[in-house]
Amino acid sequence: MLRFLAEQQHPLAGLAYKMLVFALIENYQDLRAREQLMQRFSVVLDVFPSMPLGTLLTPLLKQISVTEQNNVEPPSFNLYETQLFLVLARHSRLDPGSAQELLEMLLRYYVSNVVMSQVLKMAIDSLLGRFIEHPEFA
Repeated sequence: MLRFLAEQQHPLAGLAYKMLVFALIENYQDLRAREQLMQRFSVVLDVFPSMPLGTLLTPLLKQISVTEQNNVEPPSFNLYETQLFLVLARHSRLDPGSAQELLEMLLRYYVSNVVMSQVLKMAIDSLLGRFIEHPEFA
């Protein structure tokens, strides 16, 4: 639905995007819903780079933090989540402040998620390569 609206440059594309972000956050504990939404966000952000990243990234990082605080052990990320993190890390509209928040979260999970560590490392390398010398990225 979102991809169709974005392709048509329909005025409701932004609202649909926000509703899907809300659905992701509200259903974050539902693994199947989370996987499907994250997979679709990865595709949409790749195909439509003009989508605002903050609309997705800020609540997603907050939800991951809340989940982390409520669990005894850190949550492990699956393929769809790590793929989305890589798409976000490489996205042309990622700003230095958001990049720093994303990097901090990725570094926390890099050491605890052996299975997905290679994809997480690719996202970390991308962020460091792009922003390491940026003044806001300290």
